[in-house]
Amino acid sequence: MTAPIPTRASAHRLFLLRHADAVGWAANGDRERPLSAHGRDQAHEAGTQVRQLRPAMVWSSPARRARETAEQLGSGHTPELQEGLYHATADSMLGMLRALPEKVESILLVAHAPGIPDLAWELASKDSDGELRRLLERGFPTCTLVGLEFTGRWSEPVSYTHLRAHETDSYLVCRLLL
Repeated sequence: MTAPIPTRASAHRLFLLRHADAVGWAANGDRERPLSAHGRDQAHEAGTQVRQLRPAMVWSSPARRARETAEQLGSGHTPELQEGLYHATADSMLGMLRALPEKVESILLVAHAPGIPDLAWELASKDSDGELRRLLERGFPTCTLVGLEFTGRWSEPVSYTHLRAHETDSYLVCRLLL
């Protein structure tokens, strides 16, 4: 287990979590695929880290696998379902984040690939820690968690230059400083 990401008073924190492992098929379609037994274990394990990180709010895709992941984290927040997170692109998620009030210090997004991995990759600039970029290039398995910290406003274009990372059992936690 890792120590929580340290914070500075003026920093915002963004946590990106790809939903936990889901069953491959559901009679009611893709949106209704529940977590597998392995996925429930993954969500429980990731919840240990999320509870230490203490996001101020949690947004989740309305897809069942994302909702179940968010609910099983035990973050202390009822996930706010955001339709825009289902099939979201990195750009559309960044647009949603830019609309956040400045008083929101931290947020956890629980959503899907390729949007979550693409956003993590986009925020990990070429100047970021090479080790992190290599970890992201290896793939973004289910229940991967990335934590980003930056100064500035949610509404401003976000540019990240220094990124630190380490990998834990089933998820990745990184720290980003601007």
